[in-house]
Amino acid sequence: SYTVFGYSPISENVFLNDNDPEINVYTASRLGGEQIPSNGGSLSVTARGGGIVSMDKDGNLSFDPNGEFESLGGGETSTASVEYEICDDGTPSVCDTAWVVFTIVGSNDV
Repeated sequence: SYTVFGYSPISENVFLNDNDPEINVYTASRLGGEQIPSNGGSLSVTARGGGIVSMDKDGNLSFDPNGEFESLGGGETSTASVEYEICDDGTPSVCDTAWVVFTIVGSNDV
């Protein structure tokens, strides 16, 4: 899970907390039920709860609140989430799904 302070986009990599006992290479294959391009592009989907999530096959992830949480007062929180799938390059290939959750913390607008 990731914390978003204010309303600014963030970038992370979902593979940083994954490990494979066979030391296979991971590829992100699906985001929000849609296929991630294997040609190096990224896919953007609307997260449950709001905001836009983008991910490429290398697990690079960005979350843009997209102006949907500006009604939060200072210290108030809301969440957004999306499911993704990663697969390894082992034989046979093994895939697993997980949820990434964003906690958006409101700020006082001046």
